[in-house]
Amino acid sequence: MRLIRRLDRGHVTRTVELRSQERAIQEYRKLIQEDLLFQEFNEFLKQFESFSRSRHLSDLVALFFLGHDKCFLEVGASYPEVASDTFALERYFGWSGIQIEPSPKEAELLRCHRKSIVIEAALVPSTQRESNVKLNPIWGTTGGFLGTAVKSVTWEEIAKRYGMSFDALFMDVEGNEFSLLDDKEFSDFGFNFLSIERIWKHESIKRLLETRGFINIWSEVSGYESWWISESLRQDR
Repeated sequence: MRLIRRLDRGHVTRTVELRSQERAIQEYRKLIQEDLLFQEFNEFLKQFESFSRSRHLSDLVALFFLGHDKCFLEVGASYPEVASDTFALERYFGWSGIQIEPSPKEAELLRCHRKSIVIEAALVPSTQRESNVKLNPIWGTTGGFLGTAVKSVTWEEIAKRYGMSFDALFMDVEGNEFSLLDDKEFSDFGFNFLSIERIWKHESIKRLLETRGFINIWSEVSGYESWWISESLRQDR
């Protein structure tokens, strides 16, 4: 149950999850034939693939569109390196940024092993600022009535403390995507690239982000992630 990351002489060399290998190959080849920008990315991938730590290459897609020495905001950062969307960007390509992680244990690991600023909190919409946010002990997700109470932070508080000049957003919030992206404060940030885990409510997120001026790219090969670029960034390419 795989999706090819790239092909080398007809063989799958690295893979990410999808419904079937056969479907993955078909989608990949179609993009290679029809999408000039994806052809360019495929050549870029051959050069930089070994650096990636993302499950679905989100780090290299961001690097391809934005380049070196950019600034990220990662929401739901989890582990410092394994399956991290920002480790390679920070370690090898001069990126810096902020990681938001509600789990005290994982936040401490991030502080020990990463250079980024770590906020030990759950990102919540401004309408839920005063609510009691709890961390599910099994799934590590926020919401519901079970679990341990954790700190919370809003877009507005991030903006006041760190500004809004972030180039890329990486978001893995286990089902809370829509409420965060629908928050009026989110639209004030200057993101040009978004990588959002898309298991939940993908169609509603798609409609919302399109109204905010973002374009969904390469959904055929992005696995459980959805990648978005601003209209201005697409015009530049």
